[in-house]
Amino acid sequence: MTRRWWLPYAAWALMVGTGLVVTQPGFAYCAGLHPRMCANALYANLPGAWDPGGAIAAAVVLAIGWTIIAAWRVLGRNTGLAFAGWTVLAGIPLLFFGPSIPTCLGPIGITVDQCRAAWGLAPETAWDRFSNGPGPLIVLLLTGWLAIVTAGAWRRRQRGDL
Repeated sequence: MTRRWWLPYAAWALMVGTGLVVTQPGFAYCAGLHPRMCANALYANLPGAWDPGGAIAAAVVLAIGWTIIAAWRVLGRNTGLAFAGWTVLAGIPLLFFGPSIPTCLGPIGITVDQCRAAWGLAPETAWDRFSNGPGPLIVLLLTGWLAIVTAGAWRRRQRGDL
């Protein structure tokens, strides 16, 4: 392993961190300022409100990117390309197509169970949360990754590389 093995991981973390900062609510105000003034404004707003959904999405993207980098380095270039392609193919629906949630008009603070009762639906079970949420797409992503690793190992064994 090279002396700078950490460089692609750090570069990916820097790109994801930049994306996280840009998507925060206070960045729109900052975009019209001089870069130094923008940095000072972002630093001053650090204790303020952050979007937790954006942080969770950034953590997921960071973990997936690090997995692809590790696959590229450990399993080879072709397997790394297959990992990246499958992640993009299965990840796009995961990011853009969420579960269908019935909307309820009323005061703030209505829970999902109250909303489902207002629509005449039964309370949500664990299976409902799994099947209507990102669960099937995550299972599909993990199954594809496992198939890619298995096919790569089988191919290396057929070529005589152990």
